[in-house]
Amino acid sequence: MADSCFDSDSSDDFWNFAAGVARPGTSTAGNVDLSDIEVSSVHTSDLSDFSTGEFSDDNDDSSDSAAMEDVQDGDGWTSRLRDVTLNPFASSVGPQHDLEPSSSPLDFFFLLFNVTAFTDIAAEINRYAAFKQESVPDRRWTPTTPPEVKAFFGMQ
Repeated sequence: MADSCFDSDSSDDFWNFAAGVARPGTSTAGNVDLSDIEVSSVHTSDLSDFSTGEFSDDNDDSSDSAAMEDVQDGDGWTSRLRDVTLNPFASSVGPQHDLEPSSSPLDFFFLLFNVTAFTDIAAEINRYAAFKQESVPDRRWTPTTPPEVKAFFGMQ
């Protein structure tokens, strides 16, 4: 048997059902009276993190809310809105380099991966290999060098 709430195309039937109003030919038995809904599970101790004036009603035009101080926490945050002054952005935008537009793609690549980067990558490869050699030794392994890493990147 279908629920009588969903038999009609009228949206009023839904709202009447939600409010506990009986449709003609139905019973309100089993419907929830909205006055039976309680909020007894909310304890005021749960709200102890909030100060008394932290939240206010939008329609509250009383003089005590206007006289509240602009209290800041230790990090400078406040519950009051105020205008923010932004300094004008005056720095150069885009890539900052001395290469000519006619430079090769390899010149641009070396802006990102310089000699220090290849040296660091080789050192980390060797460190990882030494760690793995402890559990599974490989007699053929030899430490890699920055030029080898550079050649590997070039082949990729």
